[in-house]
Amino acid sequence: MEGWHLRFAKSGAETAEEYLAELTPDRRESIAAVRDVILSHLPTGYVETMQHGMIAYVIPLEEYPVTYNGHPSVYAQLASQKSYMSLYLMNIYGDQAA
Repeated sequence: MEGWHLRFAKSGAETAEEYLAELTPDRRESIAAVRDVILSHLPTGYVETMQHGMIAYVIPLEEYPVTYNGHPSVYAQLASQKSYMSLYLMNIYGDQAA
């Protein structure tokens, strides 16, 4: 797996707006369009934040403090990587209703 990390572009942005501002115009437009869809359908109780250099949609620890690693439960993450853009849907696979 040598060199696998080169595919991932990590951001130091602290907000989604800062993250979008770092992107090239074409990437910004695409990521912003997907972000808009996510935000318009985000379940109640989830919040947008930054996590691991990506835009993340999580259940805050104040709402659901019991997690396996002490971090908020991630529902989805959105990222512009070096060679591609990704929408990671974490918990959706474990919940048929979602």
